[in-house]
Amino acid sequence: GACTLCPADSYCASGTLSVCPDHAASVSGSDNVTDCRCKAGFYGEDGRECSVCPAKSYCEGGKSVVSCGEHSESPGGSNSSEACTCEAGWYGPQGGACTLCEEG
Repeated sequence: GACTLCPADSYCASGTLSVCPDHAASVSGSDNVTDCRCKAGFYGEDGRECSVCPAKSYCEGGKSVVSCGEHSESPGGSNSSEACTCEAGWYGPQGGACTLCEEG
């Protein structure tokens, strides 16, 4: 039979189609489970289980977890620095440095 390109979000090792782990994605034509990378809002080793990004941080996809700045917080599953907002009593741009509010 005719061969077809392995679809996105899967990998084809030795001619067998397998789906990437939950919350992971790959480009079409991938041939190894390690081609599956965690989607934004998740983190984990390539080809392995992906975990939800923890609160007070953000995950742009792949292996890294980046902490929000000091006095800044974000909900779990955040996928960019824009999700980091200053805590109560502090102010500043989303994803930026937080400054203590003055009394009053």
